[in-house]
Amino acid sequence: MIRRPPRSTPKPSSAASDVYKRQAEGNAQAQTLKASRVSDDDPAEAARLFRLAADQGLPAARSHLGRCYLEGRGVGQDAREALNLWQLAADAGDATAQSSLAYLLFIGQVVARDQVRAAKYWTRAAKQEEVSAMYLLGTCYANGTGVKKDLDEASAWLLKAAKAGSDDAKAAYADVLAAIKAGPAKPEARTTHLA
Repeated sequence: MIRRPPRSTPKPSSAASDVYKRQAEGNAQAQTLKASRVSDDDPAEAARLFRLAADQGLPAARSHLGRCYLEGRGVGQDAREALNLWQLAADAGDATAQSSLAYLLFIGQVVARDQVRAAKYWTRAAKQEEVSAMYLLGTCYANGTGVKKDLDEASAWLLKAAKAGSDDAKAAYADVLAAIKAGPAKPEARTTHLA
């Protein structure tokens, strides 16, 4: 009979040990990293760690925790708390929170609909190369929603988002190019994206 060696739990790498040590010591970035790693398997633990890091003021943690509250993952669903967390993170410069807050403003969920403010937040996030913000800002320019209609500006943002891998931006970019080619003789030419 062949004997198997006894099972042992693998020792974490020194880098992983360091992250866990810092997380245990209250390091907000380490807590956020660990929360991101466990979010699929243990949403409640992820939300707890995001909360610890968010309470220390880390914008990325506030952004992630806002998503947890909006979706009810690991915490009770609370769109108002999501909005508050995203506002704090957006004001601190977090591009993901800026884009998420812009979307709530654009559709009027939880907060009064304000497409002008939405476009401003998407502009801030797009300037940080947040892909969905570049795409959505481009569609705002294409449709004249929240900003003055400007097909050249729309095509610039949509092209950046398309180059960053957004399939939606590729389709919208093609729509905008067709509208530019049609010229002012066909003013109804507009992208159907985010219309």
